[in-house]
Amino acid sequence: MALVHKLTAELTLLKDKLHLSDDDFPRFLAEERSYLLSVKCVPPQDGVKIRYVQSLDELVARKVEWNAAREVAIGALNSLIQGDQNTIASVLNAAHIRIDLAYTRLQNTEALVAHFQQLLGLESAWEVGGDEYNQYKEEATLGKYREALGELERLVVMRLFELAKLSLSGTGYKLRQQISKNLQRRSQTIRKAIAEYNVQASRLVPPRPSISWKQIVEYTSLGEFDLLRHTRDDVRDRIWAKPAVREATAKFFKLCRAKEEIIRLNVEIRRLRTAIHDEEEEVSRTIASMHEVQPLLAAELRRRHQTRAAVNAIHLYRLNLIEEQYGLARRGEIGTRATLTPTANGPVAQSSAEEDEPVRETNPSPSRDEPAHTDSYPALDELYNLYINDPGDDQLVEDDEHVADVQEMAEFLHNIID
Repeated sequence: MALVHKLTAELTLLKDKLHLSDDDFPRFLAEERSYLLSVKCVPPQDGVKIRYVQSLDELVARKVEWNAAREVAIGALNSLIQGDQNTIASVLNAAHIRIDLAYTRLQNTEALVAHFQQLLGLESAWEVGGDEYNQYKEEATLGKYREALGELERLVVMRLFELAKLSLSGTGYKLRQQISKNLQRRSQTIRKAIAEYNVQASRLVPPRPSISWKQIVEYTSLGEFDLLRHTRDDVRDRIWAKPAVREATAKFFKLCRAKEEIIRLNVEIRRLRTAIHDEEEEVSRTIASMHEVQPLLAAELRRRHQTRAAVNAIHLYRLNLIEEQYGLARRGEIGTRATLTPTANGPVAQSSAEEDEPVRETNPSPSRDEPAHTDSYPALDELYNLYINDPGDDQLVEDDEHVADVQEMAEFLHNIID
């Protein structure tokens, strides 16, 4: 409840400052999800165009290589070669091999360019330096930039995780030494990744901000690593990407989850009360019915049930505290199991299509505000005060290995109450 009040006040201030409403936050979440799905991978058509631009660049390089090989061969034929016949044959053979290799590469690249033109349905090749060429040339450069940024981010995340592990109190000496050595080795890898990132960032138009080792060292959480991945659509222009809006969105959904938790808590409190009440009534009826026929068995059942009654008393006491402190479900409110129909002789099984709903709310009656005080169910407050003050209470209740101790304590409490 304190969290709900705090988040409500903070969110109200942020909404007034940013001129937002509650309807905006689900829309922001949907837009962000759509954006993340769109950048998960490069669209196939864009990937082909990027590869086509790269093949055009490769074709230009192959033509330069081919022309250079021809000039070398022509120069070898026209110049006066000094030496014996073997030397002349060797020079001519080298020029021939270079020309053949350059021509083969040129043919392969031309075939690749023609293949991409066919895939894209282009009637003519793009002009190097044209608008379409420049657009996807920049996209190819951005791809290398994102790859360098992704590698740097991966290394930073690993470093942050190891730093967090190093600061844990349960980390042993040997593990601390091993983590320290890993951090030292990784620092060299991070320096190389920083250098590669800065190279790719400087090639962009306009150049992206560079990063230094000092900045990496100062990062203590992943949220501080705020380098943005530059994509086809600049995410920095989206309203949901603004830091203040993201903070407000996070608070809004955190508030929604807190309210849902309160609703869930109301349901679970009533279910637990109902389960305890129904169990107590059923055990009491069983003991009463067996008292005349098998008194010894009834006494043994009552004795064994004392442990359960003591634990249930603690649960109910704590439920009362929760309800009084936070104003949740009305104190003592008990429902009726959807699959049970109360009768004079006890609950009777009833077929119902709503078997998934264990508890159905009913109007609480005065007689059901508090569980009945039977021989096996003493006063809640008195039983709680005696039981909870015993050292090791939590262990006795929660650990199955101490069932005998719990039963002995319950018998002791029951004797005192009697």
